[in-house]
Amino acid sequence: MEIRSAATVDARVHAAYLSAEVHRLALHDDASAKKKLDLAVRAHQDDPRAHIAKLADLLSIHKNLVSIVDIVGHLDLQSTLG
Repeated sequence: MEIRSAATVDARVHAAYLSAEVHRLALHDDASAKKKLDLAVRAHQDDPRAHIAKLADLLSIHKNLVSIVDIVGHLDLQSTLG
């Protein structure tokens, strides 16, 4: 509720990110956490917190160097495309 009713964009992003962390750490609900991170990205594309959390999640899944290089290459491609 707080995510949608916050007065400023920064407050909405903060609420979405905090909710994602609560779902991930306290409730052990990764699916809901990812949805909350998506809300944070949509609320303010330039806020780095959700992007960094998504990158950390990807890095935790992929253990070998080849996969990490693929992820970084994908991120570079995404920033180039817009």
